[in-house]
Amino acid sequence: MNNENISILFRNYINQYDFLNNPENNEIYKWQAIEHASRIWKKDYQDFAQKLKDAFAKSSNLINNRIVQPAHGLVLLAQREPDKVREALEALLAEDQNDIPARQKRALTFVDTINTLLDKHFHGKWKYEQDMRAAIAYLAMFDPDKNYLFKATPAHHFAQYMEYDGDIGSGQTFSLQAYYTMCEQLTERINDSPEMLAN
Repeated sequence: MNNENISILFRNYINQYDFLNNPENNEIYKWQAIEHASRIWKKDYQDFAQKLKDAFAKSSNLINNRIVQPAHGLVLLAQREPDKVREALEALLAEDQNDIPARQKRALTFVDTINTLLDKHFHGKWKYEQDMRAAIAYLAMFDPDKNYLFKATPAHHFAQYMEYDGDIGSGQTFSLQAYYTMCEQLTERINDSPEMLAN
């Protein structure tokens, strides 16, 4: 990655921190939402669908938006098929000794499994469909120590600006390994910056 561009990014973030996290912009909500979701995921609930609903309560637009609502669809599906949704999520989150390609395969399996169930119960409700971005978001929210949120356009813009030499790809060529490697490189730079850690 381009060290000079990383320094510029860090400087801009530090200089704009108060603006980014004022009550109107409140970008820090993402970390609060992830902390909340991971804490709920570790709790025992009698009602699994309610557990998911509570876990996503602070997620705002991290997964759902006005057009697509995969997290809402997952909650609705858990009301109909709680055991199957729980099983699919537990398989997605299974320990893999940091084998990221295996994690990507599990994410694809999760998407296929849940979409098959959604088609059975909510046929034609395309806004509930799961995709790779949603699966990665669940990984990041329920196991944040090992995973990162993903949005394709910002990720590709970041990779281009930082002159990242990996190829994240897209669609069928998407590489979770390349994306996570980029995120890990950025995390290392953040950990080496006392000013960033102070914010």
